[in-house]
Amino acid sequence: MPQQSTISSEPTVQSDSKVKEIQSILYLLQESLERLKDEADRSYELFKVGEKTPLTEHIERFLNDPLRGVIQSSSTIDKQVRGLISRIVEQFFVGKNELIRNVCLTKNANNDLHYSIVLKSDTIENRASIFEFFELYNKLDIYSRYPVFFQFVPIELMGEISSASEINIQPSAKSHPAGEAQ
Repeated sequence: MPQQSTISSEPTVQSDSKVKEIQSILYLLQESLERLKDEADRSYELFKVGEKTPLTEHIERFLNDPLRGVIQSSSTIDKQVRGLISRIVEQFFVGKNELIRNVCLTKNANNDLHYSIVLKSDTIENRASIFEFFELYNKLDIYSRYPVFFQFVPIELMGEISSASEINIQPSAKSHPAGEAQ
């Protein structure tokens, strides 16, 4: 007879936090769906009397050109994912700020996340420490769809790099009590 798995009645700290996390996510999802239902109900009633809401107009645009709607949705998702990955990379740089003089997000034709890095001391060991990022990132399923590139640049050439923005790699003041430096 096959064994049935049972759920332990003894809560653990990890399972308690996981349960709370799941409950929070479900609550937020429930709230979002309720707001969407309210908007759909309102749009439906107004549409019956000839009025259009932004939701109705969005649905109409999608029906008129479904491919465009899918492409726009995909583009929006890509932009959000790139933003999230960018924040992760920037936090990695903050953790390595003792090695880095400065970092810029570099403009490029493919709109990839391409970073130009000036090390305080350009050594093999320091480069290897920066490349530790890829040991984790390349294990994720998204690494090929959202590539990240690091380029080491001598300080003399940094001014010639076409950068989109310079990255602040200093730990934020929020991490210190009352915003004071330690």
